Amino acid sequence: MAPDPEARATERVERIFARLGIVMLALALLGAVFAVDLLTSGDPAATGEDAVTGTFDMRLVTRDGRPVGGLASGVELALTPFGFYENRPNQVATKKSHGVRVAYRINSAGLRGPEPESPPARPRVVVVGGSAAFGLRVSEEATFQARLGRQLPQLEILNAGVVGYLSGQELSLSVHRLLALQPDLIVAVNGWNDVYDNYWWSVVSGDRGAPSASNSNFRILENRLAAYRRVQSDAGPALAQALQTIHRRSRILSILTGWTRGESASSSILPFDESWRSALVEQYVDNMTTLRDVARSRGARLLVVVQPEMAQVMGTALAGYLRQSGRRHLIPGDGYWIHFPDLYREFRRQAVERLAAGGVAVVDASERLARVGGGGDGARFFVDPVHLSPIGHDKLAEALAPELVGLRP
Repeated sequence: MAPDPEARATERVERIFARLGIVMLALALLGAVFAVDLLTSGDPAATGEDAVTGTFDMRLVTRDGRPVGGLASGVELALTPFGFYENRPNQVATKKSHGVRVAYRINSAGLRGPEPESPPARPRVVVVGGSAAFGLRVSEEATFQARLGRQLPQLEILNAGVVGYLSGQELSLSVHRLLALQPDLIVAVNGWNDVYDNYWWSVVSGDRGAPSASNSNFRILENRLAAYRRVQSDAGPALAQALQTIHRRSRILSILTGWTRGESASSSILPFDESWRSALVEQYVDNMTTLRDVARSRGARLLVVVQPEMAQVMGTALAGYLRQSGRRHLIPGDGYWIHFPDLYREFRRQAVERLAAGGVAVVDASERLARVGGGGDGARFFVDPVHLSPIGHDKLAEALAPELVGLRP
């Protein structure tokens, strides 16, 4: 008996609707997962400012504490007219790092640690710099400033490090804030941020223009202001912004984005030409020379410490191993081990030579640490490629102590 055409048509329709039902059920479940994901995710933010600030335990706020970035924890950095941002005074921020919760105490002067002596009873040393100088990921007592204070109790050592700072911001902070503290010596522990921040920005934006001496968060906020203007005037950018917000709030989408932005893509990063590297060195040396001159006009000295980096201390052979291993740096996809150690090594060489030739007192901290922990032992000095471990802070304090003994009460 021949199959009934009507029955066959009915069967086909039923199969189609059954498949559609499965698809709709899958879409509904996926939508429910994303809805729960959006409701329970804070703002992990896989890209842009929050990828950087999340890595470096920093969150941008206004001077009265209103959030500007998307993060809800870390050191509060208040916007300021001169250096873009500074440590917001009178705060205690906590952050879990490597399984240990670290507290960051910021006093009324915006410095990490106890209140400065008033009036100063001892020669005063003020340390400026970025997160490595600030002592990110270690307790206050473990920073090299605290260790120097214990080794040289005749001196008052103040920690004026600000997470993310570049040399231009350090110069601004010193002129507008720190010289009022009447330091006898300013110690600038820096260099890495000047190179890496511009390196990172060029990688993510494709911009190989003139290097900046201010943190890339300034350029990111510039872009956000321009985007806000477009959102206010055009429906297309407004819809795109809404979709971007959904993406930023979704932990699932952030994870998927992380998978697609692997380290393999970093091998296609274009090489950095000599003119770009020379511009970095020139800008850095000019800022430190200016700081030396300004400090001298106020009766203070300057010591520049070109900050250490893991590959520089471990040596070229081990740095090559790290490059070949594909080990990621702080931010996925930045090509750090492939490109950055050689870039920073040349920056160090040129900066130290030019500063010394210009009469600026300078210490190459990578070279000093390599003396006491070259090769594999050097890895113990770091919690990541640039931030020192408690052991590293101890070794840096030992290296710098002889430079400070000339300061007498």
